[in-house]
Amino acid sequence: MNIEKDFFSKNNLKLISLDEVNIELDPSITIGYDFTVEDFYTFETSDGIFIQDTMGVFHPLSDEAQDELRNKMLPANETVSAAGDFSFALSKEMWVGLYTMTKEFNPKNSPLAVSDDDLKNANNPYIGVKFKNKNTTMGKAIFNSCFPRDFEFVDEQATKKIVGKTLQKIYTRYGSNIAKECVNRLSKAGFKFATIIASSIKIKDLELPRKIYELKEKLGKGSTDDDVKLIAEMKKLLYEHLKGTGLYDLVESGSTKGWDQPTQILITKGIIADPSGKVLPTIKGSFTDGLSEEEYFNASSGARKGIIDRVINTADTGYMSRKLAYVLNSVEADLYLKDCGTRRTLNIKLDSDTRGRLTGRYVIRNGKLQLFNENDYKIGSTVNLRSPIFCKSPKICHTCYGELLRIHKSPYVGVIAAQSIGERGTQLIMRTFHTGGAVKFIEKDILKDILDNDPLADLER
Repeated sequence: MNIEKDFFSKNNLKLISLDEVNIELDPSITIGYDFTVEDFYTFETSDGIFIQDTMGVFHPLSDEAQDELRNKMLPANETVSAAGDFSFALSKEMWVGLYTMTKEFNPKNSPLAVSDDDLKNANNPYIGVKFKNKNTTMGKAIFNSCFPRDFEFVDEQATKKIVGKTLQKIYTRYGSNIAKECVNRLSKAGFKFATIIASSIKIKDLELPRKIYELKEKLGKGSTDDDVKLIAEMKKLLYEHLKGTGLYDLVESGSTKGWDQPTQILITKGIIADPSGKVLPTIKGSFTDGLSEEEYFNASSGARKGIIDRVINTADTGYMSRKLAYVLNSVEADLYLKDCGTRRTLNIKLDSDTRGRLTGRYVIRNGKLQLFNENDYKIGSTVNLRSPIFCKSPKICHTCYGELLRIHKSPYVGVIAAQSIGERGTQLIMRTFHTGGAVKFIEKDILKDILDNDPLADLER
């Protein structure tokens, strides 16, 4: 007896096959059909912190669903955020592969001219080749082949920072489609050489020099400032000791989160704060050596501070973001006004930080308006910066705001600024959660800072 057929006949129902069903889609709406959902997805914030959360990840399965996603849901222009970060990025093995394939190397063979097929099929990145009329290695040739043909040759070893700057230049010069193609090529090259010449870690590499242990014995015997200096010195010794090892490549390439992690694992947990912000005695033990009962108890206070910051203080930063958006929502840029004509400028003395962050801003140099070029200035120079502070237009003009307006393609610059500042505040709160309450100390010379930032101070006199 067929239970299924019996049920349908008793209830006067007809059983039909899927082949008899004709489904027509309304092209004017998005219905999100045949999507599946995954939970527990890990994502990375813009400053490199990993967060695991429960969220829906939608996978279009059929050709129709993929076409709908591509045409209706894929953002056409949102490839760079207001802060200049790409919404698509390289990560992990890709950085390691690019870093190792572009190492400085003196090939023993005479440079050989290479074709596109040679670059595609190469497995040894350290042989000498001739590429773009330059004698180099196969690895650097493959790396530079990922960029447009008329783009300048990048002769540096590929780190996360260098590749990021290069992609920004490509986006500005060639547009988002070319930038996405470059990222795709770099990802394939990075994965390939991370597989072929992957960096490995040997236990022997992790044996620390005697000097580090001698400095470690001095921890806790002086003030907190003394411990800060000792930890910085030990970190420097660790950096030098690990050069040439796989761990050094992993950290320097940008695939990890810096030298603080190896320091906590190999040397010392360091200085942490309790939930109230009080600095606790320095924890001498590392995760390799193990912690004493007292050190473990104090370390748990640091972890507790991270949890409390995540649970309680993220609400404060979220409320700050809301207030910023409320205050700044009326600040807009004028999409059509090129220059308001103001003669007032903001005088800024350049340091290593501001010199690299003024790309795309306009300055007055020798009485003429021009885009800022960091090669025209040295650290300590004073620039006359066009700033929204002195814009005469009710809506900020392009010259006062800078080229960033062309990148994020939105006149609502106040809301964008509020979002950028608020996001950074939340990330800083989350940092203590991911570092177990570890704290950093920065020694400031207030008088020197005042002189360095005073455009009227002449330090050469």
